[in-house]
Amino acid sequence: MAALLDSAAAQLRRRSACRDILVPSFRDYLLARKYDFGRGSEAAWRFIALARGDSGLPDIGDRRELEKYLARNDFSGEIRAGAHSAWRSFTAYRSGIRREQ
Repeated sequence: MAALLDSAAAQLRRRSACRDILVPSFRDYLLARKYDFGRGSEAAWRFIALARGDSGLPDIGDRRELEKYLARNDFSGEIRAGAHSAWRSFTAYRSGIRREQ
């Protein structure tokens, strides 16, 4: 019985590790995002294009880090609004993935 429980615990740990791998980072999300005609704001697509062109794009983990990135690059109000829109899309996407698992 103990061996069976150990085996089940090991499988659960492996599944948990895989879940973390399946959820992309914000950087991965931006790089993989396909242009979807008619969906998303023009400002969001502008921000995505600028972020893709930035070789120093950090792996942004939360809204505070996004704000630091925007401030450091001195992005305008429209680009900031686009970044916030992209962040909201990313968090909704990430939540959907976690719910499916």
